Amino acid sequence: MTNANKTTKREDISAPEADLIRHSATISHSARLGSASYNLFYVFFYFSSIYNVVKGM
Repeated sequence: MTNANKTTKREDISAPEADLIRHSATISHSARLGSASYNLFYVFFYFSSIYNVVKGM
């Protein structure tokens, strides 16, 4: 939170721009979370398919 306050107080960045920066940071954070859950699902699918092949042998 202290970082956001510093950004709004700086003269070269207006308040709407600071809001936009904060918003884009939130979007990238949620995208990172989504890709992490997708990777977990992919790894689970990969291991379950390997398990099925080994079980079939």
